[in-house]
Amino acid sequence: MLRLKDLREDNELTQAQCAKIGYIAKNSYIRYEKEERIIPLDTLIYYAKYYNTSLDYIAGLTNIQKPYPREKNKKEESRILLSSYSGSSSWTRTND
Repeated sequence: MLRLKDLREDNELTQAQCAKIGYIAKNSYIRYEKEERIIPLDTLIYYAKYYNTSLDYIAGLTNIQKPYPREKNKKEESRILLSSYSGSSSWTRTND
């Protein structure tokens, strides 16, 4: 059960406006909204970002509309981990 129609109506958008958001034809959007066609993942991502919600919410897998927190940048995580070890005498590097 897709929630495209509910999200569209809650945001007072037309089907034509939603088609532009997803970079698709209006007829395609209508078919997605009626679940006559399977919506491609990349298009679904456009809607999740636009409505600031999760793919799971749009797909009806959860009732929590708030999006999942984004993961931190891996480089930033590494920097934080390394800085937490600086000055610690219990952490030493070994040669393997």
